[in-house]
Amino acid sequence: STGDLIPLSQGMLLINQKQEWKPLCAVKFSNSLATNVCRYMGWPSGIKYDLIDTHDSPLNETVETQVQGRSSSCYHVNIECEDDNCGARPMYRNLPSSTPAPLSGPGSWPWHANFFNEGEYVCGGSIVHKVFVLTDLSCAKMVVQAGSFITVLVGQEKRTNVGLGPYSQLRIVVSLKVVQGSTVVLAQMDRMLEFNDHVNQLCLSEEAWTPSDSCVMSGMAG
Repeated sequence: STGDLIPLSQGMLLINQKQEWKPLCAVKFSNSLATNVCRYMGWPSGIKYDLIDTHDSPLNETVETQVQGRSSSCYHVNIECEDDNCGARPMYRNLPSSTPAPLSGPGSWPWHANFFNEGEYVCGGSIVHKVFVLTDLSCAKMVVQAGSFITVLVGQEKRTNVGLGPYSQLRIVVSLKVVQGSTVVLAQMDRMLEFNDHVNQLCLSEEAWTPSDSCVMSGMAG
């Protein structure tokens, strides 16, 4: 088949040759190469890799393997990458280091979340875990006062009256808890988010942290 594949943190390595995806067939592999491949796909590093005989490969019956100009004893490669990719914009993982990611548009702020009550937008928050969104106490109070059916919408940068966007994810909020001694509130969702190019989490520092001179406020446009 043709088109782009979604880079997952674990699975069989494929390469695109002449607009067709085929399994990589390698004579040898290495940990450093696995890390380079993982970083290319937007993951921090590689964890491990396995060389699988083509006859035992799960791709053997579904994808035709062609070995050209090399030994016929090559192997398919199963790779596992570290998937804790907080604070990254996966859609722009392959931008040159000298080119900043855009400040608006799809995938620019993948950790931004939007609180709704009874279908009406109330305020925003930040994804910090697959089941938790962080917000401020003032936002949480407005959300509770607006009604009883609270939801979180992520992966959608613009408001629309014609339904959800193609990359949106909607979750029901099951609890709102204030972090002791602060005005920070954690909203727990009914099920995990799926992290991808449009949805990701912010990093939470375990140490004291001071914002840089350049700060950005994100929100839903429209």
